[in-house]
Amino acid sequence: MKRNGERHKNASHLKNAVNRYMVGANWLIERRKKIDLQIQGGKKEDRN
Repeated sequence: MKRNGERHKNASHLKNAVNRYMVGANWLIERRKKIDLQIQGGKKEDRN
């Protein structure tokens, strides 16, 4: 029983780490999109 409990703790810990990584990755992707849009907007302004 004790081993199963430890395994479950480790599994939930891994899930939390994966979730944190996914959230971080999503945040970076969104930030990159915003920066790309700003760069595109800046180029359009320069052309005009």
